[in-house]
Amino acid sequence: MVVLVTVSFEWSNEVKLLHNVPQEVLAVIFDNDGTLNDSPPNMAEGRANEIAAIADRLGWGPGDHAGRIQQRRLALGSDSQLSTLTAAVLDFGLEVQWWNSIRNDCYFPERHLEPNPGLVRAVADLGVQHQIAVASNNPFDLTTRALKQSGFEDLLPGMPVFGPEQTGCSKADVAYFHRVADRLGVPAQNCVFVGDREKADGVAAEAGMGTVIVDGPEEAIAVCHALATATGSFDPVAAVREHLQSTGPALIGVTGYAGAGKTYTVEQALAACRAAGIEMHVLGLDAFFILSRADRKQWLAEVAGRDETEYARRANQMSWWNFDLAIESLGRLRAGQGLHLEGVYDRTNDGELTGTIDIPTSCDAVFVEGVAIAHLHAHLHALWMLHSEDAIRRGRIATRDQKPTAEADARWELTQSFDTRYFGLYGDFPTVHLGGSLPYPRLLLARNPLASVPAAA
Repeated sequence: MVVLVTVSFEWSNEVKLLHNVPQEVLAVIFDNDGTLNDSPPNMAEGRANEIAAIADRLGWGPGDHAGRIQQRRLALGSDSQLSTLTAAVLDFGLEVQWWNSIRNDCYFPERHLEPNPGLVRAVADLGVQHQIAVASNNPFDLTTRALKQSGFEDLLPGMPVFGPEQTGCSKADVAYFHRVADRLGVPAQNCVFVGDREKADGVAAEAGMGTVIVDGPEEAIAVCHALATATGSFDPVAAVREHLQSTGPALIGVTGYAGAGKTYTVEQALAACRAAGIEMHVLGLDAFFILSRADRKQWLAEVAGRDETEYARRANQMSWWNFDLAIESLGRLRAGQGLHLEGVYDRTNDGELTGTIDIPTSCDAVFVEGVAIAHLHAHLHALWMLHSEDAIRRGRIATRDQKPTAEADARWELTQSFDTRYFGLYGDFPTVHLGGSLPYPRLLLARNPLASVPAAA
């Protein structure tokens, strides 16, 4: 008997499950400043001391040293984003050994940080099941001092600490995360990195790690609880029953990157729910395709290689579906009116618009399945998100589509580009995160349902 394991806690909108949630979590790696501790006075004092030390080392006279360093960081950054201070220091020609050493003298966590028993306990509980570690851009000694001051001293013997001295580089270099995983002896794809800066810590996703961005220690506690207690087997029947309505069917969204296992999950969950006496139907986002497969392919080919701007517009998959009709259809279902659609996309007929959708008023629940449904969350009662590693997803897509290699590669790049942008915008909204590996999905994370979110009119 499988059991649904849920965790009841509120995610802030700043908590983002970014990418690559592992099927099996072996290690959880935390950033320090802004994640395990958060003291603006500590950071302000330390940063001021760092700027003074840099200016003194370079022999600068009186002036706006902070502004001068800021300009260098802007010049080294990209997309109007600042580079790390370390990158600017090295660009000024200063020695990394000096920089790591002087930073230990710039910060005084002993003055500013206090023990956080709730966070220490949450990390300790997580450490019962997983290897835990801390990886910071601060020098090893400074990070260790801060952790001791925050109450983690008893955990340090079993919680490795990594700084730039151990890795030979700093965040946001993707090599930093690979080297941390190597030193832990854990494959990167079995690690989750928890940090507070998407620009620096989010790069862990590029190394294949699951990545969660938090806004301070309280959200770090929530993530610890989720990872410690919400990994396990998944009962779709219980999950659907939780949302059954007195009027109209429960609308359960099932989303995820292409190839994550949505179709398989829906097929298995549909069979389980029907066997349990729940009248269950499926409404795929494909029902709202504007063009047939052949017409869409021709539509893209018309401008491919001729008009890059127009091709980019047409390749944006948000233009492929009739979302107005999708929202209208979900509204009918929520009102208990059932749904009848004709001329919809039909996979069994080579993607022609010859299909029919019939969902009766007696229906108890509907799986609404597709990639681009997360932004429709206000029209759903719950939203499940499937996760699988990129290599697994790419293999599934290739097996499903059976396209020549060059065409398959182009299709993957187009799909991956859209999915990454889409879930970067809407990845906060799923209520349940599932591992999309066979033979059956495994619960990774769960949070409070979206039932409290009012439906759009």
